[in-house]
Amino acid sequence: MSILVACSMKTVKLTHAKDPDLTKVCRNAFIDWHAASHMVDYYNYKCAERAMKQGYVLNDSDFASKDFAIPEAPLGVRWSEATALKELHSGSITREKYGYILGMLEMEYRRKMSEAKSDLESGRITKEEFESIKNEAIIAFFGTSTT
Repeated sequence: MSILVACSMKTVKLTHAKDPDLTKVCRNAFIDWHAASHMVDYYNYKCAERAMKQGYVLNDSDFASKDFAIPEAPLGVRWSEATALKELHSGSITREKYGYILGMLEMEYRRKMSEAKSDLESGRITKEEFESIKNEAIIAFFGTSTT
């Protein structure tokens, strides 16, 4: 039995426009066999995007020249891992865009779960409501329930 796994870790450094000694570092890593590098790029892009709104400047021209736009999902469906994989295999999207889509889905999943966990811990939702939110987040990410 063999297992195919890959890890990607990348860093993007930004400097503040008014104070070049002030820096912001975006560093992310993923372990994934098929899109880790592009998922990391997408996470770093979103980090850099937030930093630029705070006055930081991205000096990496190669990174800055990448198109991180998420393509429209096929008519009538939302992006999920299953949909993205189908579109990758059909040639409708590139491996790079596939990784960006997975990065976007992962970020959204983590956001939903973080909010739900906070709501559960504060008593704003019940354990049953938490489980429902968790299942909806899983379905949104994978395209189907994993249970």
